[in-house]
Amino acid sequence: MTTAEDGDTTLDFYLTAELPCPYLDGLEERRVLTLLDTPAKSAALPLLLQSGFRRSQNMVYRPQCRACSACRSVRLRLADFTPDAGLRRILRKNENLHTAESPAKSSPALFDLFRRYQHSRHADGEMAQMTEADFAAMLEQHTGHARMMTVFDTQKNPAGAMLYDDLPEGVSAVYSFFDPALSAQSPGTWMILQLAAQAAQAGKDYLYLGYWIAASRKMAYKARFQPLEVFHGSGWEDLAPPSKDIISR
Repeated sequence: MTTAEDGDTTLDFYLTAELPCPYLDGLEERRVLTLLDTPAKSAALPLLLQSGFRRSQNMVYRPQCRACSACRSVRLRLADFTPDAGLRRILRKNENLHTAESPAKSSPALFDLFRRYQHSRHADGEMAQMTEADFAAMLEQHTGHARMMTVFDTQKNPAGAMLYDDLPEGVSAVYSFFDPALSAQSPGTWMILQLAAQAAQAGKDYLYLGYWIAASRKMAYKARFQPLEVFHGSGWEDLAPPSKDIISR
């Protein structure tokens, strides 16, 4: 454990034990993490995101693996972002959907949507076993920056949702899920487009997209958002656009 002081705020950093990597077979992951469990500590979230960390509830973490550095924190530079032809097709496919903003709160309808999403796309994952209380904790235990963007269809039924953090310099996408019946419309990518447009209109600089791994098919869609910046330990650099078509999620 190490400690770092930020004014009157002290953050304690912990190194986790090694566990099998959920993205790359045969490798083990290890994380450095800290808890932002008071209002004073929560003020450190923007700086931690700028330093390559990621939030889950009131914990923030960054990979600290012994044998691998494939996980890279990425962010979209909003001022220079224009959806390409493929992304514009996704916008047209979802013209029947609309979004609404709210505090990050659970509801039976959202939990039902989350369970259907998990059982359809990640049935063998740990999140598929989450209870309604677990789901509520994922949304409602946060640092005070969290917001919820909920997607509705023409019948006003919830069709998707994105949990994100609203920060002074940008927004950070934390987690999203959607109706599996809409998979062909790439609703996950569409929600990122909606959040990017909303953040740009509000004058934000960046949309943080979490971690990207070049060899992970699950994360490949992030590279289609350009200009994308990647964190390299001491700062942010431009990530070259993909050389071939990226499959949308």
